[in-house]
Amino acid sequence: MKKIFIIIVISFLFACKGLKQSRNNKQVKDAYSYSFKMSYFKKILLEGFNKSDAIVSVMSIDQSGFGENILSIDDYKFIDSLAKLDNKIMIQDSLNKIGRVAEGAQGKHIFDYAILKYESKWLNRLTKKRYKIFKKSHQDD
Repeated sequence: MKKIFIIIVISFLFACKGLKQSRNNKQVKDAYSYSFKMSYFKKILLEGFNKSDAIVSVMSIDQSGFGENILSIDDYKFIDSLAKLDNKIMIQDSLNKIGRVAEGAQGKHIFDYAILKYESKWLNRLTKKRYKIFKKSHQDD
């Protein structure tokens, strides 16, 4: 009876450790995903508004997305290149609208574009792919 009790206790401890590890993995994944998406969203805004003093000032006040730095330098470089491409798309889109939309609707639609990107399935899939790279590079830790 004593041996069975010891086996049950040991099994329980291993199960708890696995559950804790699973929770930690989910927390890291959620933190990475949020940080990646928020960094991308902010970078689109910065690029879209041409890094104006006003948007830089707003960004310096806002604390959304700040916490433990989880993204790599490669992630930030990747996000930067995506946001620069997005800005080119927004510029081209605004040029294509000249004369085709009401005067008040001309120009870049930066907030619309940034929100649509943030909520997109494309960004969710991309974030999952980037997380796999992150996870693979941190397996040795």
